[in-house]
Amino acid sequence: ITIAHKASSSNFVVGGIVTDADSHLADVENHAAIDISGPTAGNTNYAYIGGVVAHHALVSNRTNCSNSGDISFSTTSTPTSIAIGGVFTSGVRLNCKNCHNSGDITVGKFGLVNNNENANMVCGGVIARIMDAGQHVTLSNCTNSGDISVDGSNCGGTVYVGGIFANMASSATTLQVVGDATNNNIGI
Repeated sequence: ITIAHKASSSNFVVGGIVTDADSHLADVENHAAIDISGPTAGNTNYAYIGGVVAHHALVSNRTNCSNSGDISFSTTSTPTSIAIGGVFTSGVRLNCKNCHNSGDITVGKFGLVNNNENANMVCGGVIARIMDAGQHVTLSNCTNSGDISVDGSNCGGTVYVGGIFANMASSATTLQVVGDATNNNIGI
């Protein structure tokens, strides 16, 4: 998947398999690389890129989902929020089991995030962020063997980077990590 020109949407969402999935997902693999460069979407509200699923799931079980395609993002766009996940960008009330990323994630320089000091860039090897859930979240036997490299020098807010996940909302009641949680190299 290659995107190297301006899109007309106010939001920018790219998934290796699907852009939005609010249901259970099992036994899904993406092997395609995702390459986003150039002035892709102007001044967007958000940019979500996921190796398998790009947008958040409200209530979901994710089982045996994997991404082996490299993800690269470098744009002059200025979204308020950027979330990039090797497998998924985000989840709410999430039960994620045996999900793996082996693709490298490279985030080059991107435009100032609307000059907004509260804007964030979130990048995780398996899942970028766990949203406001107020519920129990389980990550079981999830691994990342891909390298993660992020140039956050132009970000107006905070840059979060994590091997398995990068950020968890403070309202998530509990996080349970079961089994192996392995990770590769991270460079910022």
